[in-house]
Amino acid sequence: MKVYDFILVFRSTGHKLVNRISSMMLLLAVVVFLFSSLNHVSTTSLLPLLFTAGILAWWFYVYLHQKKGKPVYFRIALFLAACCWYIQPGGKILSLIYLMAALFEKQVKFPEEVAFDGEEVVFNTFPRKHYAWTNFRNVVLKDGLLTIDFMNNKLIQKELESFSSIKEEAEFNTFCQKMLVNPAPGS
Repeated sequence: MKVYDFILVFRSTGHKLVNRISSMMLLLAVVVFLFSSLNHVSTTSLLPLLFTAGILAWWFYVYLHQKKGKPVYFRIALFLAACCWYIQPGGKILSLIYLMAALFEKQVKFPEEVAFDGEEVVFNTFPRKHYAWTNFRNVVLKDGLLTIDFMNNKLIQKELESFSSIKEEAEFNTFCQKMLVNPAPGS
């Protein structure tokens, strides 16, 4: 595992959009599963009702966590919905969509980070983005705001999660200026 000289975490913009999309997907699933079960009363209609109960229970659990201000994840409910879509007639594609949503939800909500070392700068996104120091014109941290100026005129400015001290900012800026003037061999 590689050790970086500096790892900066960007301020979270919240995950309201992702949570709303997950909630809408679950609402759609619950309505369809209930309608399907009530429309085709048989022993096989019990399974969608069980999945629906599980989805609603997890949704309630998420609601309680959200009230406490904790981060919430809908992936269990999305996985249950994917399983129930799978057993629905013509639901295989929707099952795959729900399964993908369940698998990628945590990665989408992972805090954005950028790591710096003597060889490269790495953005912890999906997929990870690696940049050599020669790709940058300037990198500056000032008052908790990170500014990254690329050679191709792309500019990134983001606030950090926690405010760093003046000494830490100066140390980071000195490191970056050194790397910009004398990039490591191979970068």
